Amino acid sequence: MADKTPLRSSKVRSKSRWCELPIDLCALILSKLSVKNVLRFEAVCPSWNKAVKYISQSPSSLACLPEPPWIVLHKYDDDVGFRFRTLKGKIYHLKDPPGKLRHADVICLGSSHGWLLFLRNKEQKQLRPLLLNPLSGIQLLLPSFQTCPHIISITYPKIPTRIGHAYCRIKSNKCIHTNPITPERCCMGSVEDMARRISKVVLSSRPTCSSNQNNNDKIGVLVMYTFKNGWLEQDQINFLAVHFLMFCTTTDGTWRKLGKQAQYIDITSSNNKFYALRIDFCVHVWDFPDSSPVKKLKIRPHNASAIVEQVKNKDQLHRAYIIKTGEDLFLILRIYESWSHTADKTISFRVYNLGLIDGKCGWMEVESIGNWAFVLGSKQSTVMICSGDGSEWEENSIYFTEMPYLKGHLGVFNLSDKRVKKVCDLPQRPPYSPDLWLDPKF
Repeated sequence: MADKTPLRSSKVRSKSRWCELPIDLCALILSKLSVKNVLRFEAVCPSWNKAVKYISQSPSSLACLPEPPWIVLHKYDDDVGFRFRTLKGKIYHLKDPPGKLRHADVICLGSSHGWLLFLRNKEQKQLRPLLLNPLSGIQLLLPSFQTCPHIISITYPKIPTRIGHAYCRIKSNKCIHTNPITPERCCMGSVEDMARRISKVVLSSRPTCSSNQNNNDKIGVLVMYTFKNGWLEQDQINFLAVHFLMFCTTTDGTWRKLGKQAQYIDITSSNNKFYALRIDFCVHVWDFPDSSPVKKLKIRPHNASAIVEQVKNKDQLHRAYIIKTGEDLFLILRIYESWSHTADKTISFRVYNLGLIDGKCGWMEVESIGNWAFVLGSKQSTVMICSGDGSEWEENSIYFTEMPYLKGHLGVFNLSDKRVKKVCDLPQRPPYSPDLWLDPKF
């Protein structure tokens, strides 16, 4: 007769202690994981979930392995929260989004250092943007856009003709190639139209995910924006307009103007410094040591005007980007050809590195960016180091999104073979919504 005695009595069975890992040990384990593996780690059990939350909200934040950027997927009316897509097609959802971000009327204005900037239609009379880290859920409120240097006043009709409709009085300024004019009344779509006029947002450094906002009181926020008569579509702003700069900190009550003229076409940041590319391909640099940026450099490459004229003479559409990697500063020229009446097609890129040419500061055209890969979006650019281990990202390449009206694709340009290739299709998006990347960080 078979022995029915259990191999181990339930009374002496040892209990698992994995859920009781010390915080220091959890922090060490998390530092060896990528962001997506940290998300898996916190899903194992409630105690590990609390450990990730506790460590990520410490003053030093959570340091984990670098993760390739994710594409921010836009919402439609039936969406709840926000979604992100990896290059391999994996979809991540914004976990437990704050109540204010669960509605379809939320607009994402930009991305920087792993944080997203939002503006909500239902709060049009406040126009107060919100910084959010989608991984930790930490929020930082910023001053209302009503304090934007170019807005005199905002008045709302008693019976709006449509949701979000408003009349915004815009103070004119000395814009490049135009003469000063008197202030005028311009019909704007309030939050939606304001979102179109915000061209790019960068942070001076990565905020911590601490719930104590005082730990982030010296984080600078730089916004590049434009004001022009009438309704502007997203692509019109990006390609045709020059921009103003304004900045604030997370503890300021107003936005302040930065720079005297509207001659900027791209911005970036690195190590508490702001870099602004001008329409003449010169660069202005501001240091951000405390609560206010201080202009440190005006870089005037001796061959900048020659490059500008060379691009104009070829009679091609182009867009310029500025990217900072370590000690190097790059100028990226994206070349287009007319594709259809609704979009233009990227055909090539030219890359310049700031250096010395015959003892003078100048833009030097380069054929390689080494093991770097640049990722370009309409409102955010980022960089990453490729390991060369057969991952889906190619080194010495430039990734970009081609977004004709509703549905687009991700493309790549390799500097070695000078070819543009399609990587994958991208999901449908609302009309004229910007293409955004998230550099995932806690």
